[in-house]
Amino acid sequence: MSHFLYIAKQAIFGRDKHIYGYELYYRNDDPEMTLPDQRLATASVLVNSLNQMGLQTLVGSSKAFVNIDAKILLTDIIYTIPKDRFILELNEDIQINQKEYECIKALHKEGYSFALDNVSFNKSYLDNVKRIL
Repeated sequence: MSHFLYIAKQAIFGRDKHIYGYELYYRNDDPEMTLPDQRLATASVLVNSLNQMGLQTLVGSSKAFVNIDAKILLTDIIYTIPKDRFILELNEDIQINQKEYECIKALHKEGYSFALDNVSFNKSYLDNVKRIL
């Protein structure tokens, strides 16, 4: 069992070509350890970035992007994520049904920011996300 903590990050650049934020990813160096659910990976990234490493160490004053799916979106854990430091990145396979739409609308009203992950310009994807755009 590994005693190391890994979080990968990928820079996200703004229009001015300066780093706007970093997308945070779950990583593990132990091939025996796999996470059966994306929620566990997201939870691990959140716990480790907030409680172990600290956002200042990981991203400095930049924003942190974290992937979320519908299951995380519809739980109370979402309200523990600092809205001033994180962008909630909606997974490409999320289905925006009425519950998800209402939750995104309420969170946005409270000051949370969202991004779309792996945007596709095919009709089914656009039909799915058009209500939140």
